[in-house]
Amino acid sequence: MINLLTVCTGNICRSPYAERLLQAGLDSLHPGQFNVTSAGTMAMLGHEMDRRSSERLIAAGGDPTGHQPRVLHNVMDVPYDIVFAMAEEHRADAVKESPRMLKRAYSIMMFAELFDMLAADPASQLVRGGDPASVSKRWKGIGVLASRVRSRIPLEDVTNFDVPDPYKLEDDAYDRMEAALKPAIYRILATEELVSA
Repeated sequence: MINLLTVCTGNICRSPYAERLLQAGLDSLHPGQFNVTSAGTMAMLGHEMDRRSSERLIAAGGDPTGHQPRVLHNVMDVPYDIVFAMAEEHRADAVKESPRMLKRAYSIMMFAELFDMLAADPASQLVRGGDPASVSKRWKGIGVLASRVRSRIPLEDVTNFDVPDPYKLEDDAYDRMEAALKPAIYRILATEELVSA
């Protein structure tokens, strides 16, 4: 099983949207091979997924049913293959909680770009193929490969990959969240489909 974690602040808007949409897409490509979960650095325990994020998730083909916010600190004992942060601050928090994630934690929008770069480079050593063994090897090793190409992105541009937080804002803030997040998820899925072929 390949374990992925999405992280935001409250774990009711951005990270559950990413979790459920990513899980749906990966299930369609590789049924039963991925387990995607989410957490928040300051998770709003006892809350459901934010209604406006939930509505957008359903429209995109995901299912918010049963989401329960979880605190990042309480879930970092799992050996995640990749942590997808919604913003640079969340990536930094994940690495603080588990230093072994240094080469396995990325903002989700940056990872989408790095995955594309790896897929386009025949010398990247990215494992290709859609059989379970190849998929597992690819995702177990993709963090280290992505860290090698991350250096091509200037440090001052890191926060340009943040997904905006819509919490307690107007509807258009949720639209901006989705406009950043959904294309990144679809890009990851499209690249995974390409390298699986």
